[in-house]
Amino acid sequence: MTRLSAVALAVLLSPLAVFAADTMPAAPTNSLDPLVVGKGSYIFKSEDSDARVLEVTLKPGQKAGLHQHPKHIAYVIKGGELKLTEEGKEPQTMKLPQGAVVFLPAQKHSAENTGKTTVKILVVELKGK
Repeated sequence: MTRLSAVALAVLLSPLAVFAADTMPAAPTNSLDPLVVGKGSYIFKSEDSDARVLEVTLKPGQKAGLHQHPKHIAYVIKGGELKLTEEGKEPQTMKLPQGAVVFLPAQKHSAENTGKTTVKILVVELKGK
Protein backbone atom coordinates (compact mmCIF):
# COMPACT_ATOMS: atom_id res chain seq x y z
CA MET A 1 0.00 0.00 0.00
CA THR A 2 1.38 3.40 -0.90
CA ARG A 3 1.73 6.10 1.70
CA LEU A 4 -1.02 8.13 0.01
CA SER A 5 -3.41 5.14 0.11
CA ALA A 6 -2.62 4.55 3.78
CA VAL A 7 -3.34 8.19 4.62
CA ALA A 8 -6.60 8.13 2.61
CA LEU A 9 -7.70 4.95 4.39
CA ALA A 10 -6.92 6.48 7.80
CA VAL A 11 -8.95 9.60 6.95
CA LEU A 12 -11.90 7.49 5.80
CA LEU A 13 -11.86 5.30 8.91
CA SER A 14 -11.31 8.06 11.49
CA PRO A 15 -15.06 8.82 11.92
CA LEU A 16 -15.58 5.14 12.77
CA ALA A 17 -12.95 5.39 15.49
CA VAL A 18 -14.75 8.39 17.01
CA PHE A 19 -18.08 6.51 16.84
CA ALA A 20 -16.54 3.45 18.52
CA ALA A 21 -15.00 5.58 21.28
CA ASP A 22 -18.38 7.18 22.02
CA THR A 23 -20.13 3.83 22.25
CA MET A 24 -17.65 2.00 24.48
CA PRO A 25 -19.05 1.47 27.99
CA ALA A 26 -17.43 3.35 30.80
CA ALA A 27 -16.55 1.14 33.75
CA PRO A 28 -19.27 1.50 36.41
CA THR A 29 -18.04 3.85 39.12
CA ASN A 30 -20.22 2.69 42.00
CA SER A 31 -21.90 -0.37 43.37
CA LEU A 32 -25.40 1.05 42.74
CA ASP A 33 -24.85 1.26 38.98
CA PRO A 34 -27.63 -0.67 37.18
CA LEU A 35 -25.01 -2.53 35.13
CA VAL A 36 -23.56 -3.88 38.41
CA VAL A 37 -26.77 -4.47 40.38
CA GLY A 38 -28.84 -5.67 37.44
CA LYS A 39 -26.14 -7.68 35.71
CA GLY A 40 -27.88 -9.81 33.11
CA SER A 41 -31.00 -7.62 33.13
CA TYR A 42 -29.34 -4.36 32.11
CA ILE A 43 -27.35 -4.22 28.88
CA PHE A 44 -25.14 -1.32 27.85
CA LYS A 45 -26.17 0.12 24.45
CA SER A 46 -24.28 3.40 23.97
CA GLU A 47 -22.74 6.39 25.75
CA ASP A 48 -21.36 9.82 25.01
CA SER A 49 -20.63 12.95 27.05
CA ASP A 50 -24.35 13.80 27.38
CA ALA A 51 -26.12 10.48 27.93
CA ARG A 52 -25.82 6.75 28.57
CA VAL A 53 -28.28 4.32 27.00
CA LEU A 54 -29.16 1.02 28.64
CA GLU A 55 -31.69 -1.69 27.83
CA VAL A 56 -33.37 -3.52 30.69
CA THR A 57 -35.30 -6.75 30.33
CA LEU A 58 -37.23 -8.24 33.25
CA LYS A 59 -39.09 -11.52 32.97
CA PRO A 60 -42.24 -12.09 35.06
CA GLY A 61 -41.24 -12.20 38.74
CA GLN A 62 -37.69 -11.01 38.04
CA LYS A 63 -36.24 -8.21 40.20
CA ALA A 64 -33.52 -5.60 39.88
CA GLY A 65 -32.19 -4.72 43.33
CA LEU A 66 -31.61 -1.20 44.64
CA HIS A 67 -29.72 0.84 42.04
CA GLN A 68 -29.53 4.47 41.00
CA HIS A 69 -30.02 6.56 37.90
CA PRO A 70 -29.46 10.25 37.22
CA LYS A 71 -32.40 12.06 35.62
CA HIS A 72 -33.58 9.61 32.95
CA ILE A 73 -36.11 8.80 30.27
CA ALA A 74 -37.58 5.33 29.77
CA TYR A 75 -39.03 4.16 26.45
CA VAL A 76 -41.11 0.99 26.72
CA ILE A 77 -40.19 -1.51 23.99
CA LYS A 78 -42.31 -4.37 25.39
CA GLY A 79 -45.00 -3.40 27.85
CA GLY A 80 -46.10 -4.92 31.12
CA GLU A 81 -46.38 -4.21 34.82
CA LEU A 82 -43.53 -3.09 37.08
CA LYS A 83 -43.42 -2.38 40.79
CA LEU A 84 -40.94 0.44 41.35
CA THR A 85 -39.80 1.09 44.90
CA GLU A 86 -37.96 4.40 45.23
CA GLU A 87 -35.69 4.55 48.26
CA GLY A 88 -37.62 5.91 51.25
CA LYS A 89 -41.02 5.83 49.50
CA GLU A 90 -43.96 3.48 49.12
CA PRO A 91 -43.81 1.06 46.16
CA GLN A 92 -45.65 2.13 42.99
CA THR A 93 -47.06 -0.32 40.48
CA MET A 94 -46.85 0.99 36.94
CA LYS A 95 -48.73 -0.41 33.96
CA LEU A 96 -46.46 0.36 31.03
CA PRO A 97 -47.95 0.01 27.56
CA GLN A 98 -45.66 -0.59 24.60
CA GLY A 99 -44.46 2.72 23.19
CA ALA A 100 -44.92 4.68 26.44
CA VAL A 101 -42.32 7.26 27.43
CA VAL A 102 -41.71 7.97 31.13
CA PHE A 103 -39.60 10.85 32.47
CA LEU A 104 -38.01 10.12 35.85
CA PRO A 105 -35.96 12.31 38.20
CA ALA A 106 -32.62 11.18 39.61
CA GLN A 107 -33.35 8.43 42.12
CA LYS A 108 -32.43 5.19 43.80
CA HIS A 109 -34.99 2.44 43.28
CA SER A 110 -35.56 -1.27 42.90
CA ALA A 111 -37.84 -2.81 40.30
CA GLU A 112 -39.87 -6.00 40.05
CA ASN A 113 -41.84 -7.34 37.11
CA THR A 114 -45.18 -8.11 38.76
CA GLY A 115 -46.96 -8.84 35.48
CA LYS A 116 -47.28 -11.89 33.26
CA THR A 117 -45.20 -10.63 30.34
CA THR A 118 -41.52 -9.86 29.83
CA VAL A 119 -40.90 -6.11 30.05
CA LYS A 120 -38.19 -4.47 27.93
CA ILE A 121 -37.29 -0.80 28.37
CA LEU A 122 -34.71 1.49 26.77
CA VAL A 123 -33.33 3.78 29.49
CA VAL A 124 -31.59 7.04 28.56
CA GLU A 125 -29.67 8.47 31.52
CA LEU A 126 -28.92 12.19 31.19
CA LYS A 127 -25.51 13.39 32.38
CA GLY A 128 -25.00 16.67 34.17
CA LYS A 129 -28.57 17.80 33.71
